[in-house]
Order: sequence, then structure tokens, then C-alpha cells
Amino acid sequence: MALEFSQLDADDVRSIVEADGSELSQRYPFVPLSSPGLAEAGPDFVAHANALLPDERQDDPAAVGYMLSAMYLRCLYNPQGFTFPVQVSGRTEHTQMIPGHLWGGEAAGPALPKDENGNDKPLKVMVIGKIPAATEMRENRNMCGDNGAELIRAANLAGITDAELREWYVCNIVRWPHLDPKGGALPKTWQADCLPLLQQELRLLKPDYILCLGAEATKTICGPRASISGMYGRCVEYKIP
Repeated sequence: MALEFSQLDADDVRSIVEADGSELSQRYPFVPLSSPGLAEAGPDFVAHANALLPDERQDDPAAVGYMLSAMYLRCLYNPQGFTFPVQVSGRTEHTQMIPGHLWGGEAAGPALPKDENGNDKPLKVMVIGKIPAATEMRENRNMCGDNGAELIRAANLAGITDAELREWYVCNIVRWPHLDPKGGALPKTWQADCLPLLQQELRLLKPDYILCLGAEATKTICGPRASISGMYGRCVEYKIP
């Protein structure tokens, strides 16, 4: 069931963030943004949260915290129809975004694979890419373009079946396409904006393995000094708080 952002009120957000055992909090598990070790809200999120509040409430930590939690909830589970303002080379661009999802499921946020009885199964693999491409944005699915096809081919050659791949979780370190026509490296601000989303997924799903695609994803998980060449043939431990 999709999260209807327009129907969320302050009590709903509080119920989810406090994990009070309600149906809503069980349907949309969420790690409070104030949790130890969780990255702070990114600059574009903070700016947009303040823009949505009346002037007299922009210095109210509770009001800003509610708005940030509500926005991250929507971006985590159901950003469809939500255009998010992002700073690009001194101007503002409004963009759609794609949440993470099981490779074989709906793009609707964190979810564990199910067994034949509908019970949750442990997540074996989380695939973390860089950024959705044009095909992904058009189809509202991660890894549905050329990169995904190449990964499927490589996985099949390694003996991994399509049925197993459908139980992998796929996401990106930045949830929207590259908005700068010049291309280039991903702005640090965009990565900071989306890092709380990735950290939510890691804490909620606790995958057995994380597969990083590319240098940016590798550095996000393994640290800024990590490199692709340095990871050949290696598997390193990653602790999820």
C-alpha cells in the first residue's frame, strides 16, 4: 500500500517515528532522524523543510523535525508525484526520485523478500548504485536499464538465478538523475541529502551482503579512501548500527 503523504498529519508522523506499535508504524518502519550514528538531514531537505513552514515556525526545532521526518518518510517509501527542489550550480531544479525496492517488486521502499507463506525472509544482498539513469526514471525502477542487464548477465554466469536476483534489494546513493547537463562528479550536497535514506534502508533491512557498484557507492560504504581496484577479490566487514 502506497504511503499517501497528503494524508499524513503530525500524529501519524509521530506514530511512525516513535514506533508505537500502531498499524501505521508497522507498515512503514522508520529510524528516527535523531538516532545516534544516523547522518543529519541534507542541506536541500533542510532548506525545503523551512520553506514549507511559516516564518514564525522556522526556528522551532519540533516543527522543522516534523517536516524533515515527513519528507524523508515520503522519499523512503513513496516519492511518486513529489517534486523535490535541488540546488544545481546556483539554480534550483525540481526533480522526481526513485526509492529503493526489491529487484522483482514495486518501487515502494524498504521491503524484505517473502517465503511461500508470506513471511519475511532475511535479505541476502543489497545492491547500491550511483544514480538512476533516464531509463530508470522513465520506468520508475532501479537497475532496469543497461547496467541492470549487465549485472543480471554477470550474476547468471556466476550461477545466480533470476529468482534469486528478484530477492535482492536495489537502490542508489542519489535518488534522482544527474541534473547538471555538464555531468561530472555527484555533488557532495546531493549525497548528503540522500545518505539518511540509504542509512535507513541498511538499518531496517540488515542485508547479509552489500554489493557496491562503482567508486561513489564503494566510498560511501567503505570510506573515502576505498577504491575499486583495492576491492578486487576482497570482502570487508560493514557494521550496521
